[in-house]
Amino acid sequence: MKTTSAPGEDIKNSSGQYVQCFTVKPKLDLPTKFHKPVSEQILSFYRVNEVQRFEYSRPIRKGEKNPDNEFANMWIERTIYVTGYKLPGILRWFEVKSVFMVEISPLENAIETMHLTNDKINNMVQQHLNDPNLPINPLSMLLNGIVDPAVMGGFTNYEKAFFAEKYIHDHPEDHEKIEKLKDLIAWQVKQIAKEPSDIQKQLSVTFNKIQATKYSL
Repeated sequence: MKTTSAPGEDIKNSSGQYVQCFTVKPKLDLPTKFHKPVSEQILSFYRVNEVQRFEYSRPIRKGEKNPDNEFANMWIERTIYVTGYKLPGILRWFEVKSVFMVEISPLENAIETMHLTNDKINNMVQQHLNDPNLPINPLSMLLNGIVDPAVMGGFTNYEKAFFAEKYIHDHPEDHEKIEKLKDLIAWQVKQIAKEPSDIQKQLSVTFNKIQATKYSL
């Protein structure tokens, strides 16, 4: 098959054989024995071990295209695959026992993206605290991509898409999600502000850009 879209009934019921190949991401599923926050080393292990759920996400557009802000109508179609056994394992192939699809709204996608970015920041900062000799450039580039719209979109585009009065008026049901997105953005500012002075000095240029935004706790 030449598409990653789910096969239709005509293909499923066909007497022919079809192969569909695409990359899926393992879905972290911590064992129930971990009741408290765990270390990054444990999380890293379970991200790629004892995995039974996998997901494939593809962006879809709904409504009129906004050339000035692609985030405003970027939905995510996410397909979840659940295998019969946990991977990795000794079997040569694993049967997919169930498949279901969910749609992630642009606002939910923004929240999810900010969650992932905040986790990245936190992990990278912890690495630098454990080993001050690590190069600071990767962390600086990550932060620059967050605050500078010219690099990766920045959260200025989130503000234009979801914090505008028109969006808030038209989507009263999204109030809690909007506040959640604001909190995630504010967390970044607070997190960077409380880091040790040596990290702050090396990130001074990027940090000044963040301070220039209107978000604060």
